[in-house]
Amino acid sequence: MAASAPRRDRLIALTSTRVLLSHTQSYPGPGAVFFSPTSGRVVDIQSEHFTSIPFHLVDAFAEYDVSIVNVSPHVILPGLVDTHVHLNSPGRTEWEGFETGTRSAIAGGITTVVDMPLNSIPPTTSVANLKTKVDAAKAEGIWCDVGFWGGIVPENARGETKRELKAMVKSGVRGFKGFLCPSGVDEFGTIREVAIESAMQELWGTGAVVMFHAELAHDEDGWSHLESYDGDGDDFQVLGNDDQGGNAHLATSNCYPKSYMSFLASRPSLLETNAIDRLIRIAERVISSQKAEKLAHSGGTEERAPTSPTSDGPGLKLHIVHLSSAQSISKLAHAAERWSATDLQITAETCHHYLMFSSDSIPDGDTRFKCCPPVRSSKNREALWEDLTGVQKKGVISTIVSDHSPCPPAFKLLPTDVAGATMDERQDVNINPESPEAGEQGDFTKAWGGISSLGLSLPLLNTERRKGRPFELNDVVRWCCYNTAKQAGVQNRKGTLAVGKDADIAVFDDTLEWIVGSHRPSSETRMHVREREGMHWRHQCSPNDGMALEGRVLQTWLRGTKVWDLKEGFVGQPMGRTLLE
Repeated sequence: MAASAPRRDRLIALTSTRVLLSHTQSYPGPGAVFFSPTSGRVVDIQSEHFTSIPFHLVDAFAEYDVSIVNVSPHVILPGLVDTHVHLNSPGRTEWEGFETGTRSAIAGGITTVVDMPLNSIPPTTSVANLKTKVDAAKAEGIWCDVGFWGGIVPENARGETKRELKAMVKSGVRGFKGFLCPSGVDEFGTIREVAIESAMQELWGTGAVVMFHAELAHDEDGWSHLESYDGDGDDFQVLGNDDQGGNAHLATSNCYPKSYMSFLASRPSLLETNAIDRLIRIAERVISSQKAEKLAHSGGTEERAPTSPTSDGPGLKLHIVHLSSAQSISKLAHAAERWSATDLQITAETCHHYLMFSSDSIPDGDTRFKCCPPVRSSKNREALWEDLTGVQKKGVISTIVSDHSPCPPAFKLLPTDVAGATMDERQDVNINPESPEAGEQGDFTKAWGGISSLGLSLPLLNTERRKGRPFELNDVVRWCCYNTAKQAGVQNRKGTLAVGKDADIAVFDDTLEWIVGSHRPSSETRMHVREREGMHWRHQCSPNDGMALEGRVLQTWLRGTKVWDLKEGFVGQPMGRTLLE
């Protein structure tokens, strides 16, 4: 019997007339991305579109079994990286969970998410708690790759306990988040100035980014009296603000709790500028302290001292999460210009909801729009866009993220006539909290603050592009792929398509029109539960419900394997990995 031929390694060539490999490429062009489903890595890239292997490539790929997948005229681009996601597991899995959250991401072409440290129980504030969270992710199953942020809280930011921060870096957290105001959950406490400075000193030179929820109301010591405001859900006292830009002050009168404008007035832009001023001053003290220490160790010769002890990047990476107020942009830009890139890197992110919505059009009582910091005016929204796309842009905002922060619909206190007020229809969920009392329905002072939009990044931004905003798809790749991957420290594997990197790919139809939340007949998909278009979260409650969008992810490939198809639904089983290296 003749010996059988040796089995050849399999490659897939995903090809189109429109391929966008990275943010440095101005427009999509013809190309093909060759990748191995076995290794999960890109092995070759060609700058031509084909339906069969071209003659001049036959010899190069003779040893492989190549399958050509032609998706022309749709766009091939890198899988997105969303660095601000609350998956709430373990402890509050009924709010979201790893499995449902990562399904949402994959269906939107997001191949990597980084999970925030709070709203799970326990929070990710120690090595032991990180292990608990990783174990929960593996047990539930994850559809995309998942990284983890750590948390800075009073229990780990001072004295001997601050050593836990570096231990968490060694264990794989991508950086840390802290709150200058109450977080809304008891297990994740507010940190004050001494603790912030201590944490920054401890993390100097580690390469870990230090991120903050930046809202702060001044008192005589510069710190907030907000003892019970809703960072993410509990009751809060209302903050007033004078029109002259003076200090925010507590006020509890003349507030209509169902009025969005009253809620907005309770959280003025001043809170963000206060917080950012404070963080910059703390960072400057840390830099001065580090410089003095280097001089002391180098015998007074600054040039002989290394800038950062354990990384090649800046000594301190400071990042402002969910920037909502354009008033803070100039402050951040000035601080970034004032300090050397080897000392301080300052970046900020904004979110879909600050770019898509405005306070002018939010109905009273529709608490789906409640988030903290709040959605502001249309003038403010345009100023955020100006920093991203305008001629005079300062480049402070480097990333656009979802800040996906879901909860059971009952926690939103929605009026019964608002979409999403009823419990979701997923067959695998068994939650039935009582409906809010009629007097509480639509109460912005009591509703949970958080918006669900994970998986909608590409369609939302593409719709703005199609409307005429001055940016292209390569800008979306910059904001949502490359810069987010860089922020999370995974740019060596994620964020662009290049030989040796993970074959994380989204296939995008940038002209397909659809409506968020419309129903698909269950016979058209292989989804194992009934879901509404674009809303794969555990609870299908979102202010994006009903929006008409242009652009839809048709396929998502994770490390060389197709895991989502618009026609087929979710393909195979969850194959995401935790990113801890």
